[in-house]
Amino acid sequence: MTRSKMSSVYFRTIISLVLSTVFVFSVLCFVYYQRMSISIISENSSLLYYATQSAAVGYDSLVEDDNEGHADNTSLEKRYLEAVALSDNGYVWIVDKTGKIVDYTDIPNEAAGQLQKQGLLSI
Repeated sequence: MTRSKMSSVYFRTIISLVLSTVFVFSVLCFVYYQRMSISIISENSSLLYYATQSAAVGYDSLVEDDNEGHADNTSLEKRYLEAVALSDNGYVWIVDKTGKIVDYTDIPNEAAGQLQKQGLLSI
């Protein structure tokens, strides 16, 4: 075999190996990214669910105390909601069975506009 043919075969082999390696690495990175995204979303959903459940229990006990004629807990309820929102780095909305927002810590302007259009919020 001549030298030019041999170098051409080696060159094509190296190029095909490099392209194959890049392709396999790209596919593996994509699969890893997808799996990690699903895992992170699932974990955050679980944490948020348990945080909401504990916040709901605390809020219910404050409302029950208020309904039983104890001291005026309205400001205490508001402070409790603000503490929960701050600790979870988010917003807290108390929604009744019909879907209307009864109490909240904050509502972004875009969401407030949509909620008012749907009749779920009256500011």
